[in-house]
Amino acid sequence: MRLKVRGLTLLIMLLLVQPALSQERRQQADRTRTKPPVAVNNPTFETLICDDCYKFYGEARNVGTLVRSESANQLLEPIMKLAGPPVEFRTIVKFLTLHSEEVMTSRLLVATWPTAKNVPDVVVAIDFSTAEEATKFSTPLNVFLNKILPPSEETSESKSESGPAKPPSKATKQSFYLAQHGTMLVLTPTKLSLPTFR
Repeated sequence: MRLKVRGLTLLIMLLLVQPALSQERRQQADRTRTKPPVAVNNPTFETLICDDCYKFYGEARNVGTLVRSESANQLLEPIMKLAGPPVEFRTIVKFLTLHSEEVMTSRLLVATWPTAKNVPDVVVAIDFSTAEEATKFSTPLNVFLNKILPPSEETSESKSESGPAKPPSKATKQSFYLAQHGTMLVLTPTKLSLPTFR
């Protein structure tokens, strides 16, 4: 079920993103000229993803405008009416529509299909104009993500050498990780280690 919800979440993001697949690498000299060096613990939208980390990379600008556009409505209308999508899919569409004003001029990045080791399977980043806007949007986004991707419970048994086994303990495992880096909110299925990621 959780994989289905993640798949639907990714599908919505991919439907709203115009993929920018690139077969050619940029020359090292071009990268050096166009991108100033950035500290590892303060990534930007442009420096978050390494060139060779993922096979699929998509980026969209003015996300709120895109969500409200006629082309997005034409794409989603038959799915909503004829395909009978799951509740999670409808919930994602509703959330994006309700919050389109807050992400009107934001940029969205989706990267998946990793080729590098020790990187998350999927990275979704939303870049805002200011850090305050990102902080403000993180609250409703976090509430929404906890509804569609609730934490799972893991049971672990602990044995005692000198007595009877203790009752199993339950711990919750987070289904997603949402982190703010300056003006950017980064969503990953596993905790993001920026030194490893970069």
